[in-house]
Amino acid sequence: MLNCLTDPDSAVRWPAAEALRTWKGARLVDPMIAALRDAEPQVRSRAADALWRLGDRRAVEHLIAALDDTDDTVRENAIGALGWLDDRRAVQPVIAQLGHPNSEVRFAAAYALRNLGDAAAVDALVGALRDEDALVRLFAASALGRLRDRRAAEPLVGALGDAHSSVRAAACLALGQLHDPRTFDALVGCLADEYDEVRLWAARGLGWLGDRRAIEALIRVQNDEFAEVRAAVREALVELGP
Repeated sequence: MLNCLTDPDSAVRWPAAEALRTWKGARLVDPMIAALRDAEPQVRSRAADALWRLGDRRAVEHLIAALDDTDDTVRENAIGALGWLDDRRAVQPVIAQLGHPNSEVRFAAAYALRNLGDAAAVDALVGALRDEDALVRLFAASALGRLRDRRAAEPLVGALGDAHSSVRAAACLALGQLHDPRTFDALVGCLADEYDEVRLWAARGLGWLGDRRAIEALIRVQNDEFAEVRAAVREALVELGP
């Protein structure tokens, strides 16, 4: 099967790459690195996908080079692979992809930076909270929560006013992860959001924040119409103590 990756016919190479991308073993690393330079984008994208599954950091520099690929699907898969390989060499190159004109590439970059967990990405992710694409904004918020860097507190509070409920919910979750007392009032305000997912993460965030001033506000919403929100409120009240 490995020999098929170098077949002159692309109709042989890309099905081979598709089949091989789920295989394991160090012997696959070099052939898949070579396949990143294939003339056929379908082969290159499958090679990038295979390389994150293989988990070998010898591929990092080659995947970084693939970020300049002319095919956006290859870029997306290379970004995703770099996120999972968890190597600091990838941080700045992936940050640069947040400025790509294709929103799917930007989303892949935000998701990868979430996995890489490097504080060098904070400023770029804060900027991505203003991206025109809601999915990019959502994963920028999620990444900032994972980083737990309090420089993101004020921008995340700003994201609580986002038009998309999923972004507001992600911002609530991220603020809870920051454990920054300055965000208390903003989280309390989100208990009144019209969307249940936002109220749920606001309640959990207040529990994680550990400020007993939240007890009164949580008691007021303990009979929320959604069971998941009521459960989150109960959990938060338990965390805050009697």
